[in-house]
Amino acid sequence: MRVETAKEVSRLADKHYQSFLDNSPDIVFTIDLNGQFLYVNKTAQKITGIPAPKLLKSSLHKISAPEYKEVVKKFFKNDFKGKSIPFLEVEILGPNGKQVPLEIHMERIKDRTGKVVEFQGIARDISKRRKAMEEINHLYKEVETAKTGFKSTLDNATNIAIQGFNIRGEVVYWNRFSEKLFGYTEKNVKGNSLKGKIFSEKDEDEYRKLLSNTIKNRKSSPKKEWDITTKKGEKKNVLCHVFPAVFPGQEPIAVAMYIDNTESKEAREKIDEMLRQLESFSSISADILSIEEEEELFERISQA
Repeated sequence: MRVETAKEVSRLADKHYQSFLDNSPDIVFTIDLNGQFLYVNKTAQKITGIPAPKLLKSSLHKISAPEYKEVVKKFFKNDFKGKSIPFLEVEILGPNGKQVPLEIHMERIKDRTGKVVEFQGIARDISKRRKAMEEINHLYKEVETAKTGFKSTLDNATNIAIQGFNIRGEVVYWNRFSEKLFGYTEKNVKGNSLKGKIFSEKDEDEYRKLLSNTIKNRKSSPKKEWDITTKKGEKKNVLCHVFPAVFPGQEPIAVAMYIDNTESKEAREKIDEMLRQLESFSSISADILSIEEEEELFERISQA
């Protein structure tokens, strides 16, 4: 195989790879074992507000907000031997003082001897998710501290579906956004269970037990993701939090709050796919010029 042909193929592969990185909606980066940036794509500046040349002279620790510096420091002290790398959630301090929350996923990059030499990763702006969670927490505090304004607060909640269930799993409350998210009106469901409407058969049993235990134990449940099907047949993923509520002269109920988590779940799946592609491209870049047969080279590229 001619050296010129191999170099041209390598150049084209690098060009497509760079285009893939620059058009990513998320930050794609490479850092050394101390968190020093070695590469960032164009999206990094759009999200953080920090110019790429400045980022390349900095580190994740340096650009982290003061309250997250210790978290980052501890993260890079871990060698992660034999373990998967957990995602890292930090806030970046931009040049205008604005803090941008990021969810960071990283994978190890090893040399030919198998030694970890750096990390490559993807960072996603989770500002919208944070805002939704803050609204849920705010509503939860309002419910706990001001029972009298309970129904009005829940009725007017935006972007949060809120429902009430009795010990038998029957719907006793269904706010306006529940209708928008799930497709069922309050008239469709009030006084009935959600059997056969939203959850799979397996998840339905688990959800009924969750509601019952919440009421019996008078204890909030951990936040949990559920896959649901709307009245129109749309598949969605929701993040749900269930807590007990007791009102004078009434039976206790379980209050469930949901936010549409579909976009976030799809983003995580996309991140996993992007990391797999990054690994494939890294492998091609390392081996491409060592392949002598042109046919073998093109076969390798088509498999990546």
